[in-house]
Amino acid sequence: MDFAEKEKTGCFVIIDVDQFKEINDCYGHPAGDKILTMVAESLTEAFGNHGIIGRLGGDEFLALVNAPMPREEIEAHLEKLKDGIARIKLPDGNVTCSIGVIPVEEGYTDELYRSADRLLYEAKKQGKDQFVFGYHYRDKEIDKESAG
Repeated sequence: MDFAEKEKTGCFVIIDVDQFKEINDCYGHPAGDKILTMVAESLTEAFGNHGIIGRLGGDEFLALVNAPMPREEIEAHLEKLKDGIARIKLPDGNVTCSIGVIPVEEGYTDELYRSADRLLYEAKKQGKDQFVFGYHYRDKEIDKESAG
């Protein structure tokens, strides 16, 4: 079973601001706080009407998309999110984020979080500023599919 076969269930999205510690260290905590606020606004614009969004802590955010939609539509929302975040300007470039996405399986919230978090770090490992889709087989490794 792949992501497309599970698309009727919604998805779990974890977003992490790339190099946020360096941003905070270089520009200060007030600037970092403003960036986090702007990331939250971009997340609300991209997913606010389709589920629940929130901040997990630090520079990590979550969107629980409870509206079933095809992968292409999810990708469009993710691109909108990335574009919104990329509009946040720094003196030496733009802010970027890495994103892990996994379809929701009822009753497996802890596993979904861990799987989406692994996908998020896979996105970082593959070069940051992208999202990685995956799906979870209970008690088995996740399969992953890179995207934007």
